[in-house]
Amino acid sequence: MPSTQAQDEFRLKLNHSPSPYISPLIAQWPAERRPAPLPACATCPAAMWRATPNRIECLCRTASRISWDGRQEPTLFCDGREAAIARLSQDDTAAT
Repeated sequence: MPSTQAQDEFRLKLNHSPSPYISPLIAQWPAERRPAPLPACATCPAAMWRATPNRIECLCRTASRISWDGRQEPTLFCDGREAAIARLSQDDTAAT
């Protein structure tokens, strides 16, 4: 099992993994009502967010399941997010 220090260093590296994308729903949702901590899905191009008058939830199109609805711990790091960001970057490059 990795040490606490190694886990913290891993988290720091992943937290600095930038995404050119943020969910339009998350960007417009009032800051005080956003998930905390913000799940990886918030900056994942493969995520589909939906809102009701009282809450928001996220469908992961990669895993074909609800990935966040406020009842479970948020996914903070996800390989699917990284793959979706890579695809988005490839699409941007192909368009130019």
